[in-house]
Amino acid sequence: MRKIRQYFHLYQIYVITVAIVVFSFAVSIFVLIPFAQNTYQLYVEFQSLSKDIDFVKKKLAVLESFDEDTLRSSLKGLSHAIPIDKSAASLMTTIERVASENNIMITDLKLGALGALATGSATPKSTSSSLGISAHIVVSGPYEKYLQFLKQVVRVKRLLQIDALNSSYRNGEITSELTISGFYAPLSKTTNSLTSEITALSQQDEEHLNEFSALPDYASFAQSLNSASFEPRSDPFSP
Repeated sequence: MRKIRQYFHLYQIYVITVAIVVFSFAVSIFVLIPFAQNTYQLYVEFQSLSKDIDFVKKKLAVLESFDEDTLRSSLKGLSHAIPIDKSAASLMTTIERVASENNIMITDLKLGALGALATGSATPKSTSSSLGISAHIVVSGPYEKYLQFLKQVVRVKRLLQIDALNSSYRNGEITSELTISGFYAPLSKTTNSLTSEITALSQQDEEHLNEFSALPDYASFAQSLNSASFEPRSDPFSP
């Protein structure tokens, strides 16, 4: 024990120095390094939040530049072009009214999706963001009127396209079997993130919207029937 005291007294300064070094090293490992890591993480999150805030401010500025009434009108028109459901009534109504306006007689009209469900023809066609429902029709009429029908049926607010066409001409009359598709886009089940980008409408976009707004709307009556709500009454003779 006496020798230990002598050694400690002799090497006291070295022991104290080593103890201080060990203590400092322990503090660095268990205190300073975690503190530095947390501080850096907070700095990274702060920078990320700052960028998000700047992005949201720009997004808000773009939204404020839009006219609310114009947006509502454009949204209503686009919902007529590509409804959120199949809207078979608007598809058939549009075809029938365009044919009637051009003195074209429809001898057969049926939905392709209501055919044999075991076949591939019953499967809705899809594009990148929309689905399609098909109608198979047989029409007949004068050649000139038939050409006008073909031009007009794809120039209406209900977005349509002609997928197939098979025609025969006889005695100045043309008979044609067509497959016409209308598109629909169900509402997304997910919402965009707060930082999703919004771009202002270009002049070309506004021209396209104005051009689209000028197209005839043959489907609004059918869509109003679909959206109408009827409540049963206990007394059917009450006003």
